[in-house]
Amino acid sequence: MRKILIFIILFSFCLGTSLVASPAADLLKIIDFSISMKTLDIMLERGQIDSFTKDMYLILDGNVASRELLSTDREPFLGEIELVQGEWSGLEEVKIYRCIVVFSGDQFSGLIPARRARRRSENEIKLNSHVLLIGKLQGTRTLSDGSTVPVIEGFLIREML
Repeated sequence: MRKILIFIILFSFCLGTSLVASPAADLLKIIDFSISMKTLDIMLERGQIDSFTKDMYLILDGNVASRELLSTDREPFLGEIELVQGEWSGLEEVKIYRCIVVFSGDQFSGLIPARRARRRSENEIKLNSHVLLIGKLQGTRTLSDGSTVPVIEGFLIREML
C-alpha cells in the first residue's frame, strides 16, 4: 500500500513537471529568440530577409530615435517609431542597427502624440527612451537616405526604466 502511495505521488509530480515544461516549449514554436536587430541587419545585407518566416514573433529592444503619427483624428491609430541599437566595432567605429516599427489600432492611441503636449499620456513612448517590444517582421523599406531597414509590425511595447 505504501509503495502504491509513493508511486502515485511520484507519478503526479512527474506529470506536473511535464505540464509546467509544456508552455515553454510552446513559446519556442511562436517566438524566435535567436533574432536580434543585429541578425536582422545581417540577413538584410545578405539578401536573406525574405526567407525569414513572417509568422514568428520577435522580441527586440532598442532606443526610440524618431516617432511619427500617420493617422488623423478621425482615423484608426497608425503610427511608427524608428528603433535603433548600436555596438562598437573596434575603438573608433559604431555599427548602428535600425528598424521601423509600425503600430496600428486604437489600442495604441496615445503611444505617439499628434503634437507636443504639456502632459504625457500614460502609454506615450518618449524619444530616446529604451524600449522592449514584441512584433512580427512585415518586410523592408528603403528610407530617404537610401538605406533599407526591416519593418516590424508592433504588438506590444514597454518602456524600460
